[in-house]
Amino acid sequence: MSEKPSSLGEILESQLNRLSQGRFTNTISLQRLWPQFVGPKIASHSKILYVKNGEALIGVDHSAWLNELNLMKTEILAKIQSSARECGVTTLRFKIHS
Repeated sequence: MSEKPSSLGEILESQLNRLSQGRFTNTISLQRLWPQFVGPKIASHSKILYVKNGEALIGVDHSAWLNELNLMKTEILAKIQSSARECGVTTLRFKIHS
């Protein structure tokens, strides 16, 4: 017995759900590992907001921490790519976020 073919809308919805699930999973994974990448002190002043299209957006609570993280950007990215390669992060962006 053959199944009825899926509509284009159903296929698109399924693919979009799968893609957004991956972004959500990557974000959660990095949020959990963030203190290991930057240490507990900096982690208490920053958090992963999302991972999308290879970019991790990190919210920081003060401009001094934003500056510190920008100085550490290359080192942090190397740690992420080494320990959380499955997240697909290729760039980091920091912004003030309360």
